[in-house]
Amino acid sequence: MNKIDIFQAAKEHGQREFNPNETLLLLQRYGYRFWSWGANGFKNILNKALFFKVQGHHHKGYVLITLNAADLYEVRLLTTTGKIKDTMTDLFFDQLFDAIDAKVERISEYTS
Repeated sequence: MNKIDIFQAAKEHGQREFNPNETLLLLQRYGYRFWSWGANGFKNILNKALFFKVQGHHHKGYVLITLNAADLYEVRLLTTTGKIKDTMTDLFFDQLFDAIDAKVERISEYTS
């Protein structure tokens, strides 16, 4: 995925500015569960999106997190070629980690 695609996605889907670094800190508070995604390459895109790569059990590709007009998170899972694979909308901050984890890594038979 090239830089033009990332910036275009942030412009298209990011309705409000926010601090992606704070959102990243929120996700990182889950420790080993967060790092089990193989998350890396974190990018703040125009203060409208948090973008990073994952190598999870269920999803290998990219995650794009934006904020909508209602101040709720939207998460898009993208393939390695930049196509949107899945979209989750209207997530409160306390739902964000579990929603992403369910699509990227969580295996229900494991205990935490």
